[in-house]
Amino acid sequence: MYCSFLRAPTLLCAPTLLFALPLVIGCNERVAGDEQVDTSQTETSTSETSTSESGDPDPGDTEEETGDGDGDGEPPGDLIPDGEALNPDCEVSPGDHSGVCEGPQCPILEDIELRCPHLDFVNRIELGLTPSRLYVDYRQSWDEGSDSFILANGEVDFVAPLPGPGFSGQRNDGTLYRAGEGETYHRQVEGGWLQIPLLGNPVEFDPDDAEAVWPRPSLDDELHLMFAEALSSQRGGTKFHWLAPHDGGWVVEEVTVGDVARWPLVVDFDPLGRRHVWMEIYDEPEDLSFRVFGEPETQLPAFSGDAYAGRNQVPTPPRPALGAEGPPLAMLRAHQQNLVLLTGHDPGDLIETPIAGARHLEDRCDSDYSSFQAPCEPCEYDDAGVEFSNYELVRGSHGELWGVWLWISVDASMSSQQVDNTCVGSVDSIEATGELRIVELGADASVGRQLAIPLDGLVAFEIGSSSNRTFSATAYDDVIAVALEVAVDTDYAYPFNDDTNLMTRVMVIDTTLIE
Repeated sequence: MYCSFLRAPTLLCAPTLLFALPLVIGCNERVAGDEQVDTSQTETSTSETSTSESGDPDPGDTEEETGDGDGDGEPPGDLIPDGEALNPDCEVSPGDHSGVCEGPQCPILEDIELRCPHLDFVNRIELGLTPSRLYVDYRQSWDEGSDSFILANGEVDFVAPLPGPGFSGQRNDGTLYRAGEGETYHRQVEGGWLQIPLLGNPVEFDPDDAEAVWPRPSLDDELHLMFAEALSSQRGGTKFHWLAPHDGGWVVEEVTVGDVARWPLVVDFDPLGRRHVWMEIYDEPEDLSFRVFGEPETQLPAFSGDAYAGRNQVPTPPRPALGAEGPPLAMLRAHQQNLVLLTGHDPGDLIETPIAGARHLEDRCDSDYSSFQAPCEPCEYDDAGVEFSNYELVRGSHGELWGVWLWISVDASMSSQQVDNTCVGSVDSIEATGELRIVELGADASVGRQLAIPLDGLVAFEIGSSSNRTFSATAYDDVIAVALEVAVDTDYAYPFNDDTNLMTRVMVIDTTLIE
């Protein structure tokens, strides 16, 4: 939980804390890795790390500034400092949630609107949430550099693109890890990131095929690594190896079993500390399988063909790990025009249950009817529901589940005319309203506490096309962070004009204040 909004003795901070960057008033300075007192054992644990008056680790107990490792067995690394942003011309303004709540009991801790003239849309938004700040990394395309910033106390600090392919794991104290290219990875430290080499890699591979290293801290902060090996010199694709620490070295276990055409969607720890992998089967994209390391693979309930891998959301392990109240295994996905929650304790008892009030938008009118029969009919569209793949599943520190999705209402009409043997549609009008929904979910998909936040200026996408909106959510302790594109400038978004640019809404929400 943010230092400035503590409501339980899980972290030690001064009682009158403000949350800001580059200076954190009350929590003192930007500390190495946001390291607070270790809460992985009990809520009142005081850890052996000596702390300053503000509750942050004493700088003398950390070694990040010199790049000499962290005292937990990691080798020395090179500091990559937070540099100046490549495109700092984005405009930041407060988001308006006055119609939802105001004052100290409002669960919305942070709310900004970000407008970037140099961007029309983004393909990816990544979030890294710590006890005192939110890291945001987004990019328009894979061959262009990303834009990154840090949000704290309503202030945005634009920084150089965060290193590596993406966020990869997190310690109980909030310290973030990012993957690295080749045989390196990154750990969050004061003023930047430490690039750390993978030493003693036991995997035999062509050095040119070293693709990436993805750090995966266990529930008790023991660092495991997932090494990705490109198979370009063989049959193509990527092979993944799990490296577990053992006697100062590594023990290797293959992530995928059998055919390498099984792509691991998620490889991580569950709230019980078990290593597990969710896999997509290439030959049949609607099929998924699951296994706990060391146990046989389990085929998941079959889809009816209306969902794909990108719509299967598995929560990251709880941080800090304070218990396992929720189901250890969980996945949120779309199935038969509704969001469904797949839960269970063991692979053999997974049950899929529809979530009440979480229907999907129905298929929209097709702008190209591909009809060989005249006349071409107009299409009227008026529907409301969860917008296609814009949903996430996150965990609280005790393992509880929260669904986060975009609920949208679309009213549209389209006319069409026959061109050769095809009916070609054109949009006459299209309007959309929507809200962000944060929903507490039980193991049986029952709905608990909820929060709905209206989204002003929400664009609608052309009827006949799936949503191109980028959506992301993550959690730390009892706090959830969400970012989504509200407005984009593409040929498929309405209203469309040359003056429209990317507008992203970023929010941080304290779930303990949701009624």
